[in-house]
Amino acid sequence: MPILFLIIFISFSSFAQDVKIESAKRQWHVLLHYKKSLLGGYKSEVDHENFFLSSEGKWNPEAEMIASIKEFSREDISTSINHPQCVFPARFSYIKETFKLNVKSVECTDLEWWKNNLPFHSVSIIFASYYANNPASMFGHTFLRINSSEERSVSDYGVDFSAISNTDSGLEFALRGLLGGYTGMYSIKPYYMKLNVYIENENRDLWEYDLKLSNIQIETMINHLWELLRYGHFDYFFLDENCSYQLLTLLEVANPDWYLSDDFIVKTIPIDTIKAFKKTGALKKVTYRPAFKKTVVQRLQLLTDSEKEKVKSIVKFKTKPTQVTSAKILEGAIATLRYERFEEKKFTNEQELLLKEILIQRSKVGGRVDYQDIQETLPIGKLRPDLSQGSEKFTFSFGENSLSDAYGEIGYRASLHDQLDFDNGYPKHAMIEMGNFKLRTVKNRFFLQELKYAEAFSIFPLGEDEFKWSWRAGGRSYRVYDERCLYCISHQLKSGGGVSKNLDFIDLDVYSMLVLNAELGRSFYRGYRVAPGLNAGLIWTLQDNWKAIYELEVLKDINAPESYKDFRKSHQYGMSYNLKLVHELRLTGKSWSTLKNSSPVEEFQFNNCYYD
Repeated sequence: MPILFLIIFISFSSFAQDVKIESAKRQWHVLLHYKKSLLGGYKSEVDHENFFLSSEGKWNPEAEMIASIKEFSREDISTSINHPQCVFPARFSYIKETFKLNVKSVECTDLEWWKNNLPFHSVSIIFASYYANNPASMFGHTFLRINSSEERSVSDYGVDFSAISNTDSGLEFALRGLLGGYTGMYSIKPYYMKLNVYIENENRDLWEYDLKLSNIQIETMINHLWELLRYGHFDYFFLDENCSYQLLTLLEVANPDWYLSDDFIVKTIPIDTIKAFKKTGALKKVTYRPAFKKTVVQRLQLLTDSEKEKVKSIVKFKTKPTQVTSAKILEGAIATLRYERFEEKKFTNEQELLLKEILIQRSKVGGRVDYQDIQETLPIGKLRPDLSQGSEKFTFSFGENSLSDAYGEIGYRASLHDQLDFDNGYPKHAMIEMGNFKLRTVKNRFFLQELKYAEAFSIFPLGEDEFKWSWRAGGRSYRVYDERCLYCISHQLKSGGGVSKNLDFIDLDVYSMLVLNAELGRSFYRGYRVAPGLNAGLIWTLQDNWKAIYELEVLKDINAPESYKDFRKSHQYGMSYNLKLVHELRLTGKSWSTLKNSSPVEEFQFNNCYYD
């Protein structure tokens, strides 16, 4: 009898030691989304209690493994849909294989039906380009495509992670998204629905990057996706634990050797995740799907001026489709109407009937219009987001200010792109920055020169048949020199809107906006100032690696007494030269003055910029 107890004790101790070892392994951690906590130990990023089979599972990998082994062996579940083997198939496969469990496998009919209707051949990660009309999408977006075969088809599926929001307020969405006030969940939809949303509704390019994954790895990911669709609830954070971050953790289940999410602690920018895959060598073929507007433009470019006028006449109800026998003109009219339907979000019954009439006439005319592959007409190398500059920027500068003489300055920008940055891979007419700060030293004294919390700037050049407002908005704290004070600081909010025009023959963008500037600062009358004004400027792309900007702003304080009231004006100008993607040189200058002040405060600066 003592020998029997000794054998049982040794067996139990050996099993407990095996559990302890296995629960500390990478595969188990990615399946449960464990991350090391700041206070030591582990914590799962999943926030739904039913995702865990142990009451301690969120914090204790070993307790969760013991509970899983026990629950996977249960035979008293009345329906297979609720059996742990069917709820957590990826977890069950790992434990069964690791511990060679001799348990009866439950027939999971719902799981098998779902997998049979989700055939997989390969997986691609998709980057949806930057969308200036929606601040939440100005950083771009990523999701997955599950490809059913070598030839892409409508039977493919898109896998997305997004915040569940019931608000239309951009400010509320931003604040709650920053503070983790939303629940993030996975969803899966037919891929053609994704194409409708991004390519047509939002007019965004899609870049499809095929991933190097085996069939076994993909099946493990599919099994885990089943687990997440049911209980994969996460607190959604706009800056870090967002759509792109959660896709990294899902793909780490497929290949645990991809240590991707560990590099994204403070922020997760979608394009940076694509570049992370590129660094690991995980990317294969790249496929480009242009926004629908590019297709429309291409078709209209095939037309002569008289044919373009004919298209306008059709879509404006001035010419009946039955009077037209040119396939090019009819297809141009079809593309124009479809674009208007998706872009304006309003489509009258009359326009819908007209589109049907044009389609009927096009079928009667017959024939074929040969279009050049749009990828041959576009500079694809300049558009590819994975070939763009890094979103982080480190700046080392020195310069001279007329109030302080010489100074040195260091800066850091968390993300993403400004007017002087290299355009390749970024939207040419949009800029967004977050977390941009500068430290300056003057006469052996260090101080904060500027902290830009967030700034967005988007210009929509006026087109022949299209009008959109250009706009800008942002908030920052900065040294305010128009008070002729070296150490005075202001906290500013600015917003405005206007128009812009692109002079394509010299690649020059000119813009003009009405702005409202609100500031708090001790040096101001009553501690604040409110000033409407005019903001105008130009952005000139001289060559691929040369850019120049100039901006004039004139403001009128409306809260100060007569003795204070005056127009304030500022100029800023700069030129950048991109040596290579990771290094850029800049010369910039600024001046601040009032109309009564004959001696403005001026500043000139040389900048060394490094991108990561």
